[in-house]
Amino acid sequence: VLEIEDVIAKALSVGKGITQLGTDPFRDAATILSREEDTFRPIRTLIHDLDAHLPHGGICRGDLAVVLALTGVGKTMFLISCAKAAVIQNKKVVYYTLEMSESDIAERFIASFSSVKLKELHENKAAVSKRMQNLGFMYENCLLVKGFPSQTASVKTFDAHLRMVYAQLEYKP
Repeated sequence: VLEIEDVIAKALSVGKGITQLGTDPFRDAATILSREEDTFRPIRTLIHDLDAHLPHGGICRGDLAVVLALTGVGKTMFLISCAKAAVIQNKKVVYYTLEMSESDIAERFIASFSSVKLKELHENKAAVSKRMQNLGFMYENCLLVKGFPSQTASVKTFDAHLRMVYAQLEYKP
């Protein structure tokens, strides 16, 4: 039954989302330039040199930011830093991990927010837990880490998860 529903849903979605041919910057300039101001409220990375080179001083709603580098260079820590910057700016964040475990990423966030080295987290568990609880109140618990096993998640998986998060927590990143 589920397979039939998937086939029907797929068939109904063909052509969906293609409602216009594109944007004509000559004809649509006034509309483009009067877009909702919210679109241009960037989430700053809090890395001054990087923000200075981004078109609006940060990453804006609808932007696609891609981070590429060799293994072990620091992509994960950079993305954790960007997510932390968003939290500090009172944005709600869902951090998806497809390679590292959910708990490994969560530990890296704990180390970053608590300013305790990753290797020292467990020996300072009580103090770190208390600090994180206080930060959770301050930032209104606006960070979730969700892991999916490699090659199991799709755009539909993320969409379903975000809908579930919104339904259960009224939390819209």
